[in-house]
Amino acid sequence: MRLQNADKDPVQCGPELMGFVYFHTAKKTLVICTGSEFVHLSIEQPYGSEAKPGTSCKDILAKASSTQGKSGAYWLNTAASPKPYQVYCDMTTSGGGWTLLLNNIDSKMRTLLNQDAELTTPTMAGGQKYVFDLLGAATEIRYTDANDTAFLEATFDGKAYAAAIQQGASKAIAVTYKAGPLSGKPRFIEVHSGFHWGHRHNIPMTEGKATHLQDLYNDNCRHTCWEDVNAIDRAFSGDHCPSGSTPSFCPAVGQQYVFPPESTRGGSFKFRKWVR
Repeated sequence: MRLQNADKDPVQCGPELMGFVYFHTAKKTLVICTGSEFVHLSIEQPYGSEAKPGTSCKDILAKASSTQGKSGAYWLNTAASPKPYQVYCDMTTSGGGWTLLLNNIDSKMRTLLNQDAELTTPTMAGGQKYVFDLLGAATEIRYTDANDTAFLEATFDGKAYAAAIQQGASKAIAVTYKAGPLSGKPRFIEVHSGFHWGHRHNIPMTEGKATHLQDLYNDNCRHTCWEDVNAIDRAFSGDHCPSGSTPSFCPAVGQQYVFPPESTRGGSFKFRKWVR
């Protein structure tokens, strides 16, 4: 069956035409005669769907008012992706529009790929490597603590950057970048590779690809240290962190970054990272 197409009502709706249906070419709606009037039914896919993907969660929130208060899976189509892919969007916290970039759900520090970047739907795994496209336009990072973890990060070469997660799963922090968009200089986004006794590896960028813990601007690496209250002998473990039982600082090429005494690690290292 093929519906009649028209840009205006082709007939007058009355009892004898109840159920008559046509497609309104101008409004892109199905129009049904109720017996007394024509009713328009929208068949257009919402912005953020697979048929009409957005460019980020922030973009979807701005262009589709119906997403307000509705966190969940949405579709993006960014420059490097051959087709739309799903991401998880937080549409409520601090104004909403946050794209989940990394979901560290176990004891490993994993690269920013596949199911690491989703919360609930395993089928979202397919295109997550393309979420890297979001970094160039993003201006904010937010961390949510999934397991009462607190830590501080520092960069080398005097590029000051610090983000501390306070204890408490409900807490979150935002990072403000002096250089504006993350595509500018310096760029402070870290990607997680692996860990050794609670100390994440810092490995130089190879072949121009951001695959390990680094600042994505040059070969200068980033490192993280914290006090492990569950293993006293590993306080500030790792080559770039001082030893001792009292939190003090993390050195980075002559720079010292304050390490808050309350920032002690408890339990598994679990957190989520968002950008907008």
